[in-house]
Amino acid sequence: MNSQLLPIRMVSEMTQEEHPLLYDDLIRFPKGTKRINRLRTLTHDGLLFQFGGTDRIKAVSGETTIWEYGLVGDQPDFP
Repeated sequence: MNSQLLPIRMVSEMTQEEHPLLYDDLIRFPKGTKRINRLRTLTHDGLLFQFGGTDRIKAVSGETTIWEYGLVGDQPDFP
């Protein structure tokens, strides 16, 4: 197995009928970097929510959490 992580490239299409909230949020941004960065932010925040807290995500990914960046208020109490 290769120890070097390779970038992931994806091409995707989405209609408003499939995912209306996500579509309406992303369509506000011009195609390109701003839209991709918004999708990355939504994905990261969704993973934090899905895994129920930042400690678990941090342990798996080794990334700094959004609370450590100071981008949001106090870290919520997760069960």
